[in-house]
Amino acid sequence: MTNFKISLCRHYRRLFLILLVTILGLGFSVYAAEEPHLQTTNQDKVTTPILPPQSQIQENVVPNEQPLPKKHLSTIIVENYYPYTFVNRDGIPDGYSVDLVKAVTKVMGLEIDIHAGPWDQAMKALETGQIDLLPMMAYSKKRDKLFDFSIPHTISYDAVFVPKNHNTIKSIKDLMGKRVIVMKDDAAHQYLVSKGLITIDRLVLTDSLVDALRLLAAGKGDAALMPKLVGLLNLKKLGLSNLEQSPVVVDDYTRPFSFAVRKGNKALLDRLSDGLSIIKATGEYDQIYSKWFGMAESSEKIMQTVIKYILLTVAAVGCVALLLVAWFLSIRKQVALRTRELQQEIGERKKAEEALRESEEFAKRVIDSSNDCIKVLDLEGNLLLMSSGGQKILEIDDITDYLHRSWIDFFKDKDRESALEAISRAKKDEAGIFYGYCETAKGTPKWWENVITPIKDSNGDINRLLAVSRDITERKQMEEDLRENENKFRSVFERSRIGLILLDGQSLVLDCNQHFADIFGARREDYLGLNLLARMTEGPVRQNLADAIANGGIHRYEGPYTSMLTRQEVTLLITTEKIAPEMYLSIIEDITARKRMEAALISSDERYQTLIRTSMDGFWAVDMEGRILEVNDALCTMSGYSKEALLSMHITDLECIDSSEHIRAYIHDVIAKGWDRFESKHRCYCYRRSGSMPKSPV
Repeated sequence: MTNFKISLCRHYRRLFLILLVTILGLGFSVYAAEEPHLQTTNQDKVTTPILPPQSQIQENVVPNEQPLPKKHLSTIIVENYYPYTFVNRDGIPDGYSVDLVKAVTKVMGLEIDIHAGPWDQAMKALETGQIDLLPMMAYSKKRDKLFDFSIPHTISYDAVFVPKNHNTIKSIKDLMGKRVIVMKDDAAHQYLVSKGLITIDRLVLTDSLVDALRLLAAGKGDAALMPKLVGLLNLKKLGLSNLEQSPVVVDDYTRPFSFAVRKGNKALLDRLSDGLSIIKATGEYDQIYSKWFGMAESSEKIMQTVIKYILLTVAAVGCVALLLVAWFLSIRKQVALRTRELQQEIGERKKAEEALRESEEFAKRVIDSSNDCIKVLDLEGNLLLMSSGGQKILEIDDITDYLHRSWIDFFKDKDRESALEAISRAKKDEAGIFYGYCETAKGTPKWWENVITPIKDSNGDINRLLAVSRDITERKQMEEDLRENENKFRSVFERSRIGLILLDGQSLVLDCNQHFADIFGARREDYLGLNLLARMTEGPVRQNLADAIANGGIHRYEGPYTSMLTRQEVTLLITTEKIAPEMYLSIIEDITARKRMEAALISSDERYQTLIRTSMDGFWAVDMEGRILEVNDALCTMSGYSKEALLSMHITDLECIDSSEHIRAYIHDVIAKGWDRFESKHRCYCYRRSGSMPKSPV
């Protein structure tokens, strides 16, 4: 602690000497501000007139006798480039460059129309010859390929503008990585791109400098690069109090503003250059310059002088007060502050160590609780570490028997080659993945999904490998079962005597069996990939399929269908159902033969019923138990019972001789032989006595 106090004393002696030198420097700065021969104004100037002296101009002015193709010229100015170019409250183009070009064209006997527009549109118009000149363009090598320039009439200096209290830009290189706002195709835009300071994605381009300042004030960027005077005047004009000029001096380039004409238009360029020389000689140039820039430069110099005097006074008083207070109190405060910092640093270090310890323990718990087998291998594939969960899955009781042994040897044949390939890929900083079979330590068969990735040291070099193995035995078994079921389904699908067809959501045939093709009269291959609805004629069959595809659910149809290929009419039973997303199954059965049999059976049954109904003999039908199921009118007449009464009876209700056991035996004999003949006595309702009925087949 004593050494620390001695160090602080030495530090404050050096501080005292530095402050004295600073005070002397400030005094010299004020003196230099008072003496014109000591001023260095490049970073303080906003604009500089650079035309030659009037005496030299008067000697060099030689009228240009080369004729112009036309005397009526046109140009475009940027409307928000105050005070150089802007549109005033009356909607008329105004500004320094506007007055300058008007004066030059007037003195040369020319007329000019001035319009306002975006800068990139103005450059394009001049390049294509839609306008004759631009009154203010900064020279660059890139622009020199497209345009010819007059002698510069003004030089402008650029500055960086930033949000107040967020000024982290101390040099032009600090713009790297920042979002910088510039006017599109402006000199600042071209400078940043040519130097590679800002990538394209970090540039925010606007159509005017006013828009650039507004975006910066709204937090849409970190800085804006533009002419210093334009920026300062527009900050005041727009009332953007949250912005300020950065102290960065942009001395890599300046803006030598000149008149610009289309490449090769030497006649017009000479006229404009002569006009500039003439208005300089007559003093009109100085009047225009003073009108727009005189007040700005005067006020800035006055403000600089005031600020320097204020800084000198404040610095002197502040230094004395600071030294007095610091001499008596600073050592004690600094010791206390340093003690607190050390205590805080020790506390933070303990917290970091505790957090690291907890993080390591948490990571170990996560690894141990994983259902995967997690291993660390060396670069040769030897086992260095295995998670406890992995040891449990592999049924390993003592891991020491396996450490420093080749993990690759766990696999055999092709799986071993796959393991070698996966390790080779991991050593190349890639992920090695393979599937293989490996039994556990106790012989349990298992299939594994293995992923091997590199582990890097602090220098980024690969020094270990991480192998994660997942037990996929159940998945393998499910895949085998699924394959077996698919084979069974395919066998049933192909051999079915019912037509089967699979369609997608666009009614394209995904698959069909041969019986479907037989029903519709074509080869199976002819239907695969075919749009079935497009090939079918309008009708109920087509509508059934269309409804099923459009609405889902189960749709059935039974009825006739005429094939477009065979022109034969068949009767089909169709059931269509959605079985998966965008997949539909249609079961199509040709029931033509069955329908014919049903029709024949119905016809035969009708003939049988007519025969029984009109017969003079009594007929009845009974079931296996002897219950009466059907009788004709003749039997009703013979027995005296109504048809309804007989249908509710049993044979035993009418039989007078045989018992129910004998009757059951007769029924079995009839079933066994197919027929029988016997005599019987039945009770008749109308006579109330027993009578003998004639012999009849039963």
